[in-house]
Amino acid sequence: MGDSLASRPGRGYPPRMARRKFPAVKNLIAQVEATAAPEAANALDGLAAGITRALRSGSDPYAMAGLLVEAIAATIAAHVPAEQQPEIALAVVELLHERLSAHDVI
Repeated sequence: MGDSLASRPGRGYPPRMARRKFPAVKNLIAQVEATAAPEAANALDGLAAGITRALRSGSDPYAMAGLLVEAIAATIAAHVPAEQQPEIALAVVELLHERLSAHDVI
């Protein structure tokens, strides 16, 4: 087999392309990065609104609690660096305890 794209200089590009600059691509990346934060905030707002609607609609509270706990576990496992996962998991458990106490559940 010949040399792979990965073994070439410039992150897999042929050598003549590795030296080229692409201002339009750099501008596009900058635009995407600039819009990513507001989109994430909008996604969280949408999630919060969806949870509120589900609670108001009389959704099964046991299913809702299970879904939220699974979402928390999956989020920590998939998106928190491994070395921070135990600390974050414990913090979430403490926060849940605090919030349940504040609502006089426990």
